[in-house]
Amino acid sequence: KNSAPFQVVPIGFNKENITVKPVGIIDRFNLIFVGFLFEKQGLQLVIEVLPKLIKKFPKVHLTVIGSGPMEDEIKKTVHTLNLTAHVTFMGYMNNHQEIVELLTKKGGIGLATYIPSIGDYTYNADPSKIKLYLLCGLPVITTNVPPIAKKIAEKKAGFVIDYSQEDLLNVLEELLSDYDVYSIVRKNSLKLGSEFDTAVILDTSFKELK
Repeated sequence: KNSAPFQVVPIGFNKENITVKPVGIIDRFNLIFVGFLFEKQGLQLVIEVLPKLIKKFPKVHLTVIGSGPMEDEIKKTVHTLNLTAHVTFMGYMNNHQEIVELLTKKGGIGLATYIPSIGDYTYNADPSKIKLYLLCGLPVITTNVPPIAKKIAEKKAGFVIDYSQEDLLNVLEELLSDYDVYSIVRKNSLKLGSEFDTAVILDTSFKELK
């Protein structure tokens, strides 16, 4: 028995609901981390490099959107390292549009520093937060874990790093110290992000089904 044609489509977002700010008024020193706070998400790596980063760039601020089992531990580390003035915990946010507005207004760089591990489902996953970073114009820093990392590297829409303090610190310093580099990567991020507009995804999929 023949079945109707179908196609599995990737996760996307409605670009019409995202108003991107001009690069000239974006504060690139605002780092954003969205995600469930447990070990494999790698937020702890970001916290570890902050003291060194702040010494060179005192304006750096990290906003964390999400909650999870590591939240108390991470907050304790932030307090121990005297980073309280440089880190804001927003907690879990269930209003998608509020997240979008926060990313477009406050987002300078999007972080997705997954810990590589054998058998990790993220190697075969389609992380929505990275696509949202791109659609909001945030240069992305990620590890070579999610499949989208390859495209980010190819399109120069961010940086794909090893899970190490040295690598993360190096790429953050490059983006924060060179406005021209940041502007170029942001432009590439927006261009790549446009591929994940729901309208574009569906239009392409329907054409392929014909």
